[in-house]
Amino acid sequence: MADKPDAPPTMNELVDEAGDYICDETTNSLISKLVEVIQSEGPKAPRCKSVPLPFDFGFEVDGLGGLEFGHTISCDRIPEGIKKNFEWQVTKVEHKVDVNDWSTTVSTVCRNK
Repeated sequence: MADKPDAPPTMNELVDEAGDYICDETTNSLISKLVEVIQSEGPKAPRCKSVPLPFDFGFEVDGLGGLEFGHTISCDRIPEGIKKNFEWQVTKVEHKVDVNDWSTTVSTVCRNK
């Protein structure tokens, strides 16, 4: 029986192997490369808008109401080249209320626009 070529690794396998190397610099490089590939394929390339990408954006702020699951958000700290191609959809909103303090933690997933 002929040897079959190895299947390419899955995204989870790549992330598991690269765990020690993932940092802001490598993540930004990956995002930039994805944007470049998506733009080079042109508008007729197949898209999977509903599939979350392996980038998240989470933050904690002083108490904030009004955000709900499914809302899309952005941030002025995300580079413009990335903001114009991707959006972040809220997946979780948690509120913590203590005496004289209210904080909100928001988790998101990245989606192609």
